Amino acid sequence: MTRVVGILLRAVVPEVMASFYAQVLGFRLRALQDGSFEGARGGLRLRVVPGRPQTTALRAVGLTIRVPSLVRALEPLRGSPLLREQWEAPEGRFAMVFDPEGNELCLFEVPPNLRRKRPEETR
Repeated sequence: MTRVVGILLRAVVPEVMASFYAQVLGFRLRALQDGSFEGARGGLRLRVVPGRPQTTALRAVGLTIRVPSLVRALEPLRGSPLLREQWEAPEGRFAMVFDPEGNELCLFEVPPNLRRKRPEETR
């Protein structure tokens, strides 16, 4: 099976990006001596490094991330211009946000009727 295990984000202001991803997605990021930040959550490693994104596109990265609670994930963004839109669909609740450097981040929460039970929950 193929799965993403790490994300590298280049940021003009790594501290701001690290704070954003810590608040919204719960990553515990630690500062490194080279000015970058790194950490992990749920088997996914995140590293934020100083520098400009290597792209000519309007936005450097577009991520879609499943969160256990959309309400909890969006709490730090209430009233912020970074929170763009929210919608519901049969496959879940969604929110489009932008990180502090303009990268698109689509957060989604699977509805209870579509969630798979963990083996320990079926006993």
